Amino acid sequence: MSQLSKEVLDARNDLKETVIRNRILAQENAKLAKTMIGLAEEADTQWEDNIEDPALRKRLNALEADLKSSRQRWRIIKGTASAMIAGSGVDWSRDPHLVDIVLDNED
Repeated sequence: MSQLSKEVLDARNDLKETVIRNRILAQENAKLAKTMIGLAEEADTQWEDNIEDPALRKRLNALEADLKSSRQRWRIIKGTASAMIAGSGVDWSRDPHLVDIVLDNED
């Protein structure tokens, strides 16, 4: 019996260490992702600055405005869907699909 207790304790300790390592790696991953996004945005800005054709520049600006508008509409639709699910009384925490909808983080 004491051997089994030792194995359970060892397994719990291994799990704790794994969870800690996972959290550390997740934080490092988030920092790296933030850096990568910053570099990608910088590259986009440099690329856009090289566009000298006025018609192409105008078209790019229009597309960027459309994209911004589309993202705003998507956030409103998603927020409304999340609120409807959360406020419906359905136990959404037990359904992985509903959890994804309600707790989805855009970042």
